[in-house]
Amino acid sequence: MPLRPLSFAAVAGLYFSLLTVACQPDTGIQANALLGRWELQKALRNQKETGNLDGTFFAFREDGKMTTNLTGSEITTDYGLQKNEIIQKGAQATNYQIKSFTDSTLVLVTTMRGIEFQVELVRAPEPAPQEEPTTPDSILILEMDTLAGER
Repeated sequence: MPLRPLSFAAVAGLYFSLLTVACQPDTGIQANALLGRWELQKALRNQKETGNLDGTFFAFREDGKMTTNLTGSEITTDYGLQKNEIIQKGAQATNYQIKSFTDSTLVLVTTMRGIEFQVELVRAPEPAPQEEPTTPDSILILEMDTLAGER
């Protein structure tokens, strides 16, 4: 009979442990963490390194749009983020499993036409802010010609 209270305690402990884990907040990646341009560092096709995807990039915008050239031509579509998966919507709908993510690296895995692709991306540096344009030389030349004609 001493086992019965011990069993009840074990079951109750397991129940509360599961309840605690189930009530944890979603640990998925936040959409704003993905924003920006990501460029290919390394690509695997069926777990073998390939150079066929050189120049591949992904760009995620605040308006819920993404641009990529993974399939060879540049396309812009809507996208969604569910836990550790990026869902590319539209005519070329594709799901990308986020294998790993840091503030500077992103590893995605997807299957297209029965072939598994893994792309290892690095965050592209933010473009430097452009300075205010100065007066173009052609305008200065026109002004000088105009002034010369007035003499």
